[in-house]
Amino acid sequence: MTDLLIDLIKRFEGLRLSAYRCSAGVWTIGYGHTRCIAKGLLITEQQANTLLLQNISKTINQALVISSILAEAGENRLSAICYFIFNIGVGRYKILHSSKMC
Repeated sequence: MTDLLIDLIKRFEGLRLSAYRCSAGVWTIGYGHTRCIAKGLLITEQQANTLLLQNISKTINQALVISSILAEAGENRLSAICYFIFNIGVGRYKILHSSKMC
């Protein structure tokens, strides 16, 4: 897990401590967390940070399974690709990767 990736996500996602619908209509909270979120849910900043670290760890692990060559990527490249995956979702990344677009 890289500090650069954490900083990227925090900077561009922003922190929301109450559940909201993102531009795609998905319930979201914290720094872009979208799992098990419902209207009215509130969290603390500490909970948002915990969710973010869990999401980043999961994203990096899934990215490495899909594209093992990323293990050789430098911190900047890995952070950029994982931020991209964080935003589009692992499912979409699998489709892009399997069609050789990534």
